[in-house]
Amino acid sequence: MQNLTVGLLKRIAAAIAAQFGSNCEVVIYDLTCENPEDMILYIENGHVSKRSAKAGPSHVVLEAMRDGRKDIPDHYNYLTKTHDGRILRSSTVYIKDEKDKVTGIFAINYDMTELMMTQSVINAIVQNNPGGEPERIPTNVNELLDDLLEQSDRRDLAHAWHRAHDGLDTGPRDQVVLGCSFQDI
Repeated sequence: MQNLTVGLLKRIAAAIAAQFGSNCEVVIYDLTCENPEDMILYIENGHVSKRSAKAGPSHVVLEAMRDGRKDIPDHYNYLTKTHDGRILRSSTVYIKDEKDKVTGIFAINYDMTELMMTQSVINAIVQNNPGGEPERIPTNVNELLDDLLEQSDRRDLAHAWHRAHDGLDTGPRDQVVLGCSFQDI
């Protein structure tokens, strides 16, 4: 790869790693190297995948090198897993020369493990109330009495409606009003 390109890619890698923090690994591979151990040209936050500059190629790199392929599309936002089970969200950009041959790879790996655990905890805490609507907390006695009357009216209305529609009410249905018959009014 050309020195100008490498310098620019290193600056972009440093910017991405700084922007997204220590959970974001950025790796630049030089596929023109003879020695596989020298293919990692630059790495930011290598602790994410536990790789160093001498770690050698990954399977993505080996795939890009196979038969000098030119038809490899960039691959964005896919999941990978480390050997110790952490989940990474990854993107791979293939750097090509003027003949469309892959000469390098710009890879981003973001460790999602802590975020996924946090999401699980948050989901458990904010799950829907299985009892329905949240109960309102009254701020004074008058509000408490209003709430109790409203709850009582809703129960009476529901009970009267069910009696009338289930055929359990022996009187005319048009006499059922908020749990009372016209005789009670």
